Amino acid sequence: MAVRAAIKELWRQGAPKEKYLIADDVPNTPVDLEVTRAPFEDVVSRLCGAVQLKYDIRDNTYFFTVDPNAASTAFIKVVNDKCSLDVKNADLESVVQQVLETFRKASDVNINGDPTEELKSFAQRRGQMLAAPSPPGIPGLDMRSSVKNEAQIYIKPPKPRSGVAKITMKLTDFTFIDTLDALSKNGGFLWFLRNNKYIIRNTTSPEKVRDIFKEAGIWDQLQK
Repeated sequence: MAVRAAIKELWRQGAPKEKYLIADDVPNTPVDLEVTRAPFEDVVSRLCGAVQLKYDIRDNTYFFTVDPNAASTAFIKVVNDKCSLDVKNADLESVVQQVLETFRKASDVNINGDPTEELKSFAQRRGQMLAAPSPPGIPGLDMRSSVKNEAQIYIKPPKPRSGVAKITMKLTDFTFIDTLDALSKNGGFLWFLRNNKYIIRNTTSPEKVRDIFKEAGIWDQLQK
């Protein structure tokens, strides 16, 4: 169960009358917490400890926020090209760098870097692919569908991060690409592959991606 659903369930099962609010930058981390016959405050404290949150009560409302003083942990392991990852309150850029190094991928990591140039490069290269004739000997190749599938992570970019670039998440037996996609979605960044190098940059708005793709002449083709 994700942490937001867990908090909601606590209130459903017998919380005091006070309301609760969860800060926007609280990650919706999976949590597995079994508690029986424990005081409500103890349950809330154990839940917060499990997912690096803190809470305080003001005006009869519980406020849940990320605990900046929580200890950070990072476990990353690759076996048979599958990644298992368990990080808590860890530095996002460091985690991404470790994953890339563990998979032995050449990289250029700048979590806060402007993605504009990489988006333009992607759009230009894919525009050239769409304009080129299908390779001989591969009948029925649908280049547009291939490019469209590849472009989805940019057309619908991850939401931007709130606050410090920390991450808490757990994955088991994920492929490299699935791991990178999960980190991208949870960490609010974009990744690109160019010249066998994985390039990590900050996320951006769908409107900016649309404008870049329109300028490169591929937007309309990707909407069909």
